[in-house]
Amino acid sequence: MRIAGVFITIGATVVLAAPPATAAPASTAREVAASATKPGVAYSGVAYGSQVNLLNGTVTSGATAKSWVGCTREGGLQDEQSVAGISIPVVGKTGAVTTLARTTATSTYKRTNTQSQVGKVNLLGGRITADAIKTNSSAYAKSGGTRSGVNTMTFTNLKIGGRSISANVAKNSKITIAGIADVTVNQQSRSTSSTGAYTARTTGLVIRVLPGNTLGLAAGSTIQIASTTATVQDLPENQIYTGTGFSTRVRALSGAVTSSPTAYIGVPCAGGVAKNDVAGVNVPLLISSGTTTTTARGVSESARIYSKVTNTTASPRILGGLITADAIKAETTTSRSKATGKYYRSNTSTFAGLKIAGKSVASADLEANSVVEIPGVATVTVNRQVIGAQTINVTMLRVELLKGVAGLPTGSVIEVGYSGTGLK
Repeated sequence: MRIAGVFITIGATVVLAAPPATAAPASTAREVAASATKPGVAYSGVAYGSQVNLLNGTVTSGATAKSWVGCTREGGLQDEQSVAGISIPVVGKTGAVTTLARTTATSTYKRTNTQSQVGKVNLLGGRITADAIKTNSSAYAKSGGTRSGVNTMTFTNLKIGGRSISANVAKNSKITIAGIADVTVNQQSRSTSSTGAYTARTTGLVIRVLPGNTLGLAAGSTIQIASTTATVQDLPENQIYTGTGFSTRVRALSGAVTSSPTAYIGVPCAGGVAKNDVAGVNVPLLISSGTTTTTARGVSESARIYSKVTNTTASPRILGGLITADAIKAETTTSRSKATGKYYRSNTSTFAGLKIAGKSVASADLEANSVVEIPGVATVTVNRQVIGAQTINVTMLRVELLKGVAGLPTGSVIEVGYSGTGLK
């Protein structure tokens, strides 16, 4: 379908309460035969440069320069990411960020290792500064069955509230900037979960904003700098749950993330439930929304195992109201029959009140991967699906710019409503 006319609604009201969603394109269900996988140690890990969680309804920054490896038994994997710098209004800025996540397998151990390095930190109006902050986390599964971990933090010229911090500062040290924030330096932990996952975590700085601060930041808002997490765990044969979901993301043509995934959460490798709620999203001139929620599940039932991810986004508003909806739900499920070993994938995503360039778009008009063109402005893919042998990924709205907007070049992408699931 091609929409010929274009107009932008200025000052339209954002409705926070989403009505019941109407059905999107018909559910897609498919099946394939199961393939054998080897039992043993699974790796997962993530590293990022910064993350800001504000409590005033505005998401300023998700995880930046995020590297990760997830829910895999394969050694020798590596993901490395970098950004030239981070600038967040009121919060502050950093220099270059590089991160790394990798898996290693030898005859004596298996290891997940994650690293984060952040340069030239200047936060909260110069109250927190450093030339560099670096963290490292490693989790080991040794051949004899033992588990161990390593946490390290190093920094150069770190100052908090005008006070120089010693290079040998104790882990989990807490420092207060009077009337502004509490700061935890070198936050470390090593633990084993109820499902047997052994995890090492290290975050260089964890900043929690205090009530009555003079910066105008909501009390309880948090800022994390240089965070790394590494996990190893034993998982049953052919039963690793995978999947992620998020509400919004903005990526420049280069692939660099302008606004990281919001309400992002992943399916726990060993199963269980994880949830992430965000009060709202606001990336000026590009996208805003009401409340968003992502729930990720890995479940073993008598007849099947399955991964399911559901993301709901209330009242998304893209490009100043050029594209709007009352509600969008992205929902996928990947399951495997215990009796037959077959895999099934389904897309049960829905939307309500979708309008593109002021024109209503009915679900009956759309099939998977439907494209709506707004001449000279953007190409919108609705219900974008990518289906693999044991996976399904759905993005409900994918907007590719045909001209530069808000500093983003032609070819940049805005995404709303993502759900992806799989089993290994």
